[in-house]
This record gives sequence, C-alpha cells and structure tokens, in this order.
Amino acid sequence: MVWDIIYKHSPWLVGRREELPEFRRDVIFDICEHLRRREVFILYGPRQTGKTVALKQYAQESNIPVIYILADDPEIRNYPQIFQKIFESVSDECEEARIIIDEAHKFPNWADYVKTIFDLGINRGIAISGSSAYELIIGSSESLVGRCFLRLLLPLSLRECLRALNVDLYGVSRKLFNAFMDAVKSSDLSILKHELLRSEKVLYKHSNRINWLVNFISTYGGFPEIFFNREKKHQELYRLLITYTWLSIYKDAMRIAGARVPDKLEDLFFLISYYAGSEQSFYSLSKNLGIRVPTVEQYVEALKHAFLIVESRQYRKSPTKTVRGKRKYYPIDPGLRNSMLKLSKENVHEQIGYINELLVLQHSLRLLHHIEGDPLPRTYYWSSENAEVDIILKLAGRIIGIESKTNDLRKARRNFARMTLEEEEPDVKLVVWRRKEIREESDLLAIPLHYFLLIQP
Repeated sequence: MVWDIIYKHSPWLVGRREELPEFRRDVIFDICEHLRRREVFILYGPRQTGKTVALKQYAQESNIPVIYILADDPEIRNYPQIFQKIFESVSDECEEARIIIDEAHKFPNWADYVKTIFDLGINRGIAISGSSAYELIIGSSESLVGRCFLRLLLPLSLRECLRALNVDLYGVSRKLFNAFMDAVKSSDLSILKHELLRSEKVLYKHSNRINWLVNFISTYGGFPEIFFNREKKHQELYRLLITYTWLSIYKDAMRIAGARVPDKLEDLFFLISYYAGSEQSFYSLSKNLGIRVPTVEQYVEALKHAFLIVESRQYRKSPTKTVRGKRKYYPIDPGLRNSMLKLSKENVHEQIGYINELLVLQHSLRLLHHIEGDPLPRTYYWSSENAEVDIILKLAGRIIGIESKTNDLRKARRNFARMTLEEEEPDVKLVVWRRKEIREESDLLAIPLHYFLLIQP
C-alpha cells in the first residue's frame, strides 16, 4: 500500500512525467542546494506563488530519486502512521532518495516524524512546503531547531518577470545588491548611486519592457499564473485573483482563526485593502466590523499567517511604545488589493502612490528575508503629527528610512527631518519614486522604482 501511495504522488518514479510549466523560479537553486546537503528545507508563502510547481520541477529533473507526498490527500490524512511507513520503506529500498512533503501543515505532528527520522541517523534531504506560516514555522521551531532552512516564497520579483520575457538582468541585479549592502553598512549612499549610474546604459536598452512590466505588476501583481496569462482580459485576471483570496480565507485563515463563517474575514480583508498603508487600531477595525476587539486581533493574525496581509509596526526607540503603537496593514500583493476593490485601470493609475508603497514594502520583505533570515520579516514606519516616513527597515545593524513618492522630494526631506528631530536619524535615507531619474541631495538618495525592485542577491 505504501508504494502505491508513493507512485500515485510521484509518477516520475515509474517513468510517467507530469506536465509542468517551463519557467523555473529562482527558488529552484535553493531547493537543489539544501537537499544536496541532506538538510530539511521548508518552503512557505502565499498560495499560488509556485511552491508545489518548483518542488515537482526539482523532483522530475533530479538525477536521484525524489519522493513527493501531498499531505492534504485524504489517504494520507486518514493514515496517521503513513510518514513513518514511507520513511521506513524508502530507507530499506532507496537509500539516496530525497523526500518532499507538500501541504505539510495539514498533517498533525509532521515535524515530530521528521525529527524522529533524523534522530535515528537517517540523514536525507527533506523538503516541506505549505501556505500557513504559523503552522509550518511553529512546527519546525519546536521539533527541528537548528536542522532546517526556512525560505519564504513571495510572488514573482521584477527580475524573475524580466527573465520570463527573455531579459536577463541577474548580473546587474547582484551588482546593485552588493552596492546597496556596502552603502548600508557604511551609511554612504554614493556607493549605490555610482552603481546605479553604471547600470543605466544596460537598463535603458530594456526600458520599454521594464516600464510595461512595472505597470502590469502595479495592476495585477506578481502571481505566476496571472503573469503567464497576461494576455487575458482585465476582468478575467481579477476573477483569478479573487479566487486566490477566497482560497486563502476559506482554506487557511478560517482554520487558523477557528471561524465558522468567512464573512467577517472577507470584510476585514476588504477594509485592509481599502485603507492599505493607513494607520489602523484594533478598536477602529472592531467598530467598523461590528465584532469584539479580541476577535479582530484573532482575525488579523489569521490573515497574516495565511499570507494575505502584512503588518508594519510603528517605529519607536522605546520597545514598549512600538508594541503598544498603532499598525499599518497591507495586502501581500497589489493584484489582490486591486481585484478586491474592483479597481479599473484608470482607478489604479489614480492610486499609484499607494500601490508604489505596497510594491516597495513587498520587495523590502524579500530583502529582509534574504539578508537577515527572518522567517516572517518585520517592517516599521515612523509617524508624528502631519509627518510620516513610510517604511523603516532594521538591516545589517542599521536603520533605513524609505519614503515612497510619485515625484515630491520636498515632502520626503521634511519627513526625514521631523523623524531626526523627534525620534532618531535614519542611517540611510532613500526615496523610491516613479520618476526615471537618480537624484542625490545632501544625505538623501532618490531612485526610480524599478531600480529598487532590481536590488536582489
């Protein structure tokens, strides 16, 4: 029976290849490297970002046997000893095999089974994936401390989208990243400015595609299925995105929150989408939703752990004030926001300032995860009366202030000055704007949005 289940989920083991997309996400390299080292590799993130596809691509193309198991299959869920039986069978008959457990959070105590295997000295590469941050990370941290590598998979980056359009800017992207890190560590933005200027000629050749792509992801986001169906009509793409939202609410958020009906979770996501980037309190959300404050807190946590929303905390030198302060919330992807609000292309253009901030925040999460290794990266913002710095990052021991603007540098300068006067001066001050020029003024550097989105290791 065990091998029947294995062959059902892993048809490539008996010569039947599954039809998969040709495009490979960057995460494939991480999967290969960590399973080669026989480590536990945990891949998590929003639904529909390509986790399952990437794992199956690795499995089919690997030169060693790879066993894929879908934990959400009723045959698996109703057979509590199945993982132990699979590990025993594989150890007896296929010593070199790697193992993939998809949707692992649907199977109770998955981490204990994996830990038992390693405790027995059976060291083989194991990949775990799922779309619930809380259940995967808590499970791994309790049972697999120091034995696993965590990788957050967000929607497609600008660099990946360009590669899909046959524009390879990986060399430029890595040079920008190295210059960015040197600038952060030395608090000297001229290092980044010089590398940006060196990259201009290369990027100018592809400016039409880059401009089109930035406009596309501003409207529809970066989910792979959306991008690779970009020829579809506006409403068709929105229907797909709404389906993603519903799946995340019905399959993940409701379970995490213990909610019996989805209505209030849907209403909460709508409010967060509408007020994205604005300060919120649990009390104000409670009043708008007509539910108790503790329930709001529970539902917000559920949406966060289902990767539908991201929280940004108020930055204060005092940890107590940070914990007690207000929050800002954003949908994880602009496409989810725009489809939930049913924005036309004209509406999207009118709200480009909010969308710019969301794109900058999403890429900041990507950078924080890669650089700091935080399982759930945390961003901040600073605010005072009539002044706000949109995004604050704690990176490499430095405080980085980022203002997201369409074209106004004066307001950004005033906001940084107020933060310096009232709280603390950021070590690095960046403005990410929609203009195409690079401009340095005193200790502030303004860069185009697409340059910022290309800064990646």
